[in-house]
Amino acid sequence: MKAFAEKLNNYFKPMDLVILTGLMIIAVIPWLIVGRTPVHSAVLRVDGQEIQQFTLAEGEQYTYTYRAEDGDTNVIEIKDQRIRIRSASCPDQRCVHQGWIEQSGETIVCLPHKLVIEIPLEGGDTFDP
Repeated sequence: MKAFAEKLNNYFKPMDLVILTGLMIIAVIPWLIVGRTPVHSAVLRVDGQEIQQFTLAEGEQYTYTYRAEDGDTNVIEIKDQRIRIRSASCPDQRCVHQGWIEQSGETIVCLPHKLVIEIPLEGGDTFDP
């Protein structure tokens, strides 16, 4: 152990270790402040009108069935900060085949049902053409 301490003294001056420790602390502070995983949400819109908001949190697992007046049906599944359309009564099933989304800005679109599921951008903004 004594030999190791002597080698350290040859490489580093006492103030070098203080500066190095300070830089390591400064590097960790932003991670502690910002590094926590935010809880995301998803928005269900049909024909441009907001129908439902979903919380996408770790450990959440449930389904939501959207039924339109004309009989259109979409089963939406929420699981561990992700969302998808598990089944739909539309003929092409593209919304089902799109699979899970979990990142800000991602969308699932079911054109026959005029249905959109969107995870808003982190600032809360949504795409509005």
